[in-house]
Amino acid sequence: MKNNFTWLIISIFALFMGAEIVESSKNLQERMSRIETEPIITETVLSSWYGEAYQDKLTTSGEPFDRFAHTTAHPSLPFGTLLKLRNPKNGKEVVARVNDRGPYCEYPGSYYYSCEEKRGLDVSEHIAESLGFKQDGVALLEISVLQKID
Repeated sequence: MKNNFTWLIISIFALFMGAEIVESSKNLQERMSRIETEPIITETVLSSWYGEAYQDKLTTSGEPFDRFAHTTAHPSLPFGTLLKLRNPKNGKEVVARVNDRGPYCEYPGSYYYSCEEKRGLDVSEHIAESLGFKQDGVALLEISVLQKID
């Protein structure tokens, strides 16, 4: 009973202070099972990834970056938007959540990517590995907006 009360107090305090509770991969998968499977928007964009250099640094949404999470940086989609990402070269796909802005060329660590090529999406290191382009650094990915948060 005491643990439940403690969590209630912590949750109320976090919400009062404007903090967001970060969604776990399990919660994200449960949320995915409840949404429509037809994408709202689909496009193909050049994507890159970011990882260790940004671990635990705050993203634009205010949550700490986790290179092992299923998260992305997109220039304009609202935070919380769910995307299905597919690598057409190998057919692998994952679902991810937008929690940051980007990609940017001027950040340290972006030396790996040419700023001449306009990239439309940055993904976490884990996603790049799951989709099979971590070694290459960049890939054309099909992105489908599954659920847009307004």
